[in-house]
Amino acid sequence: MLFNEIQNCFPKIINLMGKDSIQTFVSSDYCSLYKYHFGLGTFIRNNLLKENSYLYNKFKAANITHKDDMSQLIITLLYIYLNEERIISKNLNKE
Repeated sequence: MLFNEIQNCFPKIINLMGKDSIQTFVSSDYCSLYKYHFGLGTFIRNNLLKENSYLYNKFKAANITHKDDMSQLIITLLYIYLNEERIISKNLNKE
């Protein structure tokens, strides 16, 4: 499943970003995610979406054929994932 493959690359991206960058990223407005197209998006396109890589082929099989679209989807899902984790963590700390 494509989502599982995308989620499998999150640890690599998170390790690359570092704590401060992650905090800035999750605090960003959803509509501002386009700003990550060249920095984080470039890393994703150049390192995780190489031609004929497993993840790249999963996207193509899902009829997502442009690397820009692929990297934007990964960034969006990472944003949702990290914000969900932050919300869960906050709720656990309240108990």
